[in-house]
Amino acid sequence: ACIGVGSNGRPNFGFLISKLKLRQSLFDRYIRAVHGMLYSNDAMNMSLSSVLLKPRIYGINAKQMTDIHIPPNVIVMLDDEKYWRFVEVANNIRDNEGKLIENVSSEEKAKAYCHGLLSTLVKDDSDVPYAIIARNPYLWQTGMDVVQVWDKDRFAAHLLEHHNIVMEDYLSVHHNRNVILISTMSCTKMHADNDGDLMPAFCLNKEGQALLREFKHENVDIHEAAWTLDFYKGEFDTNAKLDQPHVYKLFETQVTYDSVNKKTYAEFLNNASIAKNNIGSATNDIWTLSAVMELYKALLDDDNLYSTYLATYHSKIKTAPRSLSKAEMKKIGYLYTRLVEDKVINAIKHMEGGSSSFDIYFLANMTKNDQNAEKVANSLIAAPFNMDAKLVGILMDIVRWANTSGVLKAIKGFISKYNKGAIKEETPYDALIQKYTYVGSLVEPMFKCVNEIAAIRATGWSYVYANYQPWSSFAPVEVKSLGFDDDIEALFKEMLMKA
Repeated sequence: ACIGVGSNGRPNFGFLISKLKLRQSLFDRYIRAVHGMLYSNDAMNMSLSSVLLKPRIYGINAKQMTDIHIPPNVIVMLDDEKYWRFVEVANNIRDNEGKLIENVSSEEKAKAYCHGLLSTLVKDDSDVPYAIIARNPYLWQTGMDVVQVWDKDRFAAHLLEHHNIVMEDYLSVHHNRNVILISTMSCTKMHADNDGDLMPAFCLNKEGQALLREFKHENVDIHEAAWTLDFYKGEFDTNAKLDQPHVYKLFETQVTYDSVNKKTYAEFLNNASIAKNNIGSATNDIWTLSAVMELYKALLDDDNLYSTYLATYHSKIKTAPRSLSKAEMKKIGYLYTRLVEDKVINAIKHMEGGSSSFDIYFLANMTKNDQNAEKVANSLIAAPFNMDAKLVGILMDIVRWANTSGVLKAIKGFISKYNKGAIKEETPYDALIQKYTYVGSLVEPMFKCVNEIAAIRATGWSYVYANYQPWSSFAPVEVKSLGFDDDIEALFKEMLMKA
């Protein structure tokens, strides 16, 4: 799309170009969008709904680099503009979209800026803005953390005082202004690989800042903690290897595919492609499994729901769990998350065949037949996962129930509908998913609204928009500049009346 400015100073609408369709002006596009909303175009409505459902938090997405001199739970923003945006959001001068709040007094602004300067000059932690950093996608508990945000001046003072390093001799602020510097602790928690991945950092307003200062991770599963420790050892033990003298050699790498020699560049690219294609589906399965366990526990805890949705399954599968604790849910969540991390995400670079070996671990495939179930269970009990056989049995029985009952398909459809706006058929489980799962709780207002509209439509009820206003009174300025004629005005009025 392209919008230019005419001689009269007003925008001239450009065109959306498609090889498969005739060109369409943005004016036509606008009318089609309005028409689609008024005539209840389900696809368009759900797309708009998904935007409304997603919370807005101010943040940036910058390249991350690890620095050994940064204290734990601290990040450094070398760019002054980015840092001061965080200060302004933290002091309610800007809103969650980063826009200036108009009714903030000049005294409040001055006070906030003074706080920001004092935090740097006198190193007073009480005025340092706090932020949330998270691995993307955020999959395990410690993959998200709360950190202090330092600017370049505070980091320079820290380097000089604690390490006798002059900032100007250490790094170029100008050339690294778009980088977030993180500590080795943050690197470890995120399982980052120090190759310049993006690090989302989010800042909350003044009320949120008070919550962040008190934030602590609670009840982190011991297996997850051990997994993170193993990552730390594996990642930073390479320092010793780098201190050894190296003999450099040149190797020739075959570019074209070879059915005998798999170590070719073409095969590497093929592996990466397979793994990248599976990341989205595998990540979705992590969220789906969490919702499956939440729903299963809710059905166990309610006698009426149990008799309706679980009793029959339990009569057939004697090993199916009759209870499910939060600790067990957390362990199972960790187990499946690590599966995705090891066999899909890491497979992009480190495994032959990409993540094709993960196919059997997709929730829909784990219990498809006895051979799959046995292979999955045995691999989870063995190293490196070393999970308790009883816990693995609980996982397999719950996944088998979700598949045979239709719950798995229903939850996947629910997530697609309310997260991406995909049109999915309603299922008998939708109300239960909304009420008893975390993902369902996020869409409660929208879910109720959709159900109320559906119930009203079923009675044959309709309405007429009686308080009609000319569309020229609320159309965008760009559209007003085109002028209006009677035909367009009549068409728009007809659309409103039919809606």
